[in-house]
Amino acid sequence: MNKEKNLKNFVLLVQIILTLCGTILSVVLLFRELKTPSLLGILGSATHLVTYLAIILYTIKNYHKEDNIYFQGVIYAYAAVMGIQILQAGNYISDFGLSPNNVLLINCCNLICFANIIKFADNLDSQKIALSYISIAVVLKLIIEICLIVRMFAFIQLIHVLMSLSIPILGITIIVAYVYRMKRMK
Repeated sequence: MNKEKNLKNFVLLVQIILTLCGTILSVVLLFRELKTPSLLGILGSATHLVTYLAIILYTIKNYHKEDNIYFQGVIYAYAAVMGIQILQAGNYISDFGLSPNNVLLINCCNLICFANIIKFADNLDSQKIALSYISIAVVLKLIIEICLIVRMFAFIQLIHVLMSLSIPILGITIIVAYVYRMKRMK
């Protein structure tokens, strides 16, 4: 029992650290976008920041509430990040030498991730179904981001690599929060 509690505390500590790092990265990216503004850049950075703030707010204020609506707010904020990613992929990626077919494939994968996150939010009461949806979304998004980082490594900066990886890591954080939420509610 003590070993399980230590593992839970370690996982929660890692989640807190990753969430705070993601929030800081989002703020840095937003300020960088404000220096040379583009609508999609500011919208994307602001959406990342709002998503991290939604998770922090959920953790601080609504974690112990059993109603799904609070946790769904976090999930929908995460889905908004995926929606912005679809727009960004079509706008930015083609400027970095990827073929239209690659951009189309990336957009299709991002759409699948987006749809799976929405289905996850709709099936919170069925843990097995919900976890299958979010797992597909997170794994697919991780594969997309790693492929993009490898393909575009010469064109991107470290902050973009970290922000790209923060999206699937954020998904993993949501999975862990959901699992602990379900355990708590049983």
